[in-house]
Amino acid sequence: MYLGNPRDARVLTLAAVVSMASPLAEHAGQRAMDRSSEPRDWVRMPAAPSGPDSLAIRPERAGVAPHMLELLVVRHGIAFERDAKRWPDDRARPLTPEGKHRFRQCASGIARWFPQVDLLLTSPLTRARQTSEILTQVIGWPKAAEREELDPTTEPRATLSSLRQPRVQRLAVVGHEPHLTALIALCVAEPASGLQIKLKKGAVALIVFDSTLTAGGGELVALIPPRALRSMG
Repeated sequence: MYLGNPRDARVLTLAAVVSMASPLAEHAGQRAMDRSSEPRDWVRMPAAPSGPDSLAIRPERAGVAPHMLELLVVRHGIAFERDAKRWPDDRARPLTPEGKHRFRQCASGIARWFPQVDLLLTSPLTRARQTSEILTQVIGWPKAAEREELDPTTEPRATLSSLRQPRVQRLAVVGHEPHLTALIALCVAEPASGLQIKLKKGAVALIVFDSTLTAGGGELVALIPPRALRSMG
């Protein structure tokens, strides 16, 4: 898990925060990451160095250099199963009560390392809008603006183009699978790679760009599953 400036070697493994049965996987500074057929739902950063800085990195130190840009990709929380009788338009299908509760716990974990964003964008589908509302309520992020390009039927390249915003260093988006995985793959490789990851409901991915959101211009530096986020909350 990445914490701090992506060009700073000081990082913190999740194991220093919570005890987990499985590790958080390998350092993702390599843009191709893992191209194997086995999808991943975690990313491991190098072990933290010893000393006081290795045990806690305060949120205010988790900023980016002035010329860099962070993209936080959030998958919506757990929603009801498809049911044409209850929701003839599947876009209206909401989060379950348990899904809302679990994502509130996830949001508390997100707040620990990403207390602020410059802009929050969401898919117009109900379950994504509800997820973004929780992020605003729990963390205090800006109220989300709906973006049609985050609809899961949108071509990822069109989505990426729509996300370019002036004077924004940390942008968060809420959307759906498999659209978000395709977007991440496009961000880290051009042409889009066959990146195999699991972005579970409530999970967060962090992609860092040198300056602007461009295809192939980003590095996937963290992929945090919901279980880990809830443990940190």
